[in-house]
Amino acid sequence: PRAQARQDPEHHGAEVRPGVLKQTVAEGEKRTHRSGKTNADGMVRFDRLEYGTDYSYRVTVKSDPAEYASDPFNLGRDFGQRVLLHVYPVTTDVARTMVGMRGILVVEPRDDVFQFQVMFRVFNMGRITWVPNDIAIDMPDGFKGFNAPESMADARFVAEGDQVRLLGTYSPGEHDVSFSFQVPNDHDEDVAFRLSLPPHVAELRVIAESARGMGLEVDDFERAEPSNAPGGQRVLVTARRLRQGEPEMRSITLRLTGVPTPGPGRWIAAALAALGVLAGLGVALGGPRASSERATQQDVDQAREVLLGA
Repeated sequence: PRAQARQDPEHHGAEVRPGVLKQTVAEGEKRTHRSGKTNADGMVRFDRLEYGTDYSYRVTVKSDPAEYASDPFNLGRDFGQRVLLHVYPVTTDVARTMVGMRGILVVEPRDDVFQFQVMFRVFNMGRITWVPNDIAIDMPDGFKGFNAPESMADARFVAEGDQVRLLGTYSPGEHDVSFSFQVPNDHDEDVAFRLSLPPHVAELRVIAESARGMGLEVDDFERAEPSNAPGGQRVLVTARRLRQGEPEMRSITLRLTGVPTPGPGRWIAAALAALGVLAGLGVALGGPRASSERATQQDVDQAREVLLGA
């Protein structure tokens, strides 16, 4: 089988790289690549490629700071694949593009952390590719646990110090990028988090998984309304969509009120564990067993009643 890649003729002599991903149960993942240059017609051909469902291919080509790529594909025993890559003019200045974004931010309070998921859909409606040069999101104090999903495309977020940077190639069309992170939960009832935003965010939705009595506020956003997530969880939802003539959203500050704090349950559980240890020590060391066992069992029963009634 073979793959044939084609660019515009004016891009002859460009290096084209078919990446190969082999996935098997026995060997796991193995990545390799080949390389070739386009001819005067903007074409390059690769022969003697492996076929079957264990092998997938993705053709990439670099042009200035941009990298263009095909969707992944497989090859069959008796047929090849023709790949057409469009290469566009490139700029690092977002003001020279027709780029806009929609975003979703989800926050989930947990026992020890607040878990955040951040997703942006980047729309490039022009004919110029945008390669971000110095686009960074300022993160909340104490953020940790950054994670960005792996993607076949190069559009991505990376963490650098106390910021998260937007990188990659945003050619005409749609591109999805996301990341997650955590902020320690200090068990305050009211908390606030501030994040800056990438440029040209036209719409942003904020969702907080909530217990009863919790509130969500975001400056300049609609009033948060209760709803149910697909899994049935209770959530609070607010959003903002820019109107014509309004200034950009440069940052957001979201506040959670009425966040559940730990009750006495954890301390009672610790006391129960300690009583169990003491009871074991009493048995091991001997002594007046009957009265000691009765007293210890009485303490455990009382503690259990308090725990179940908490």
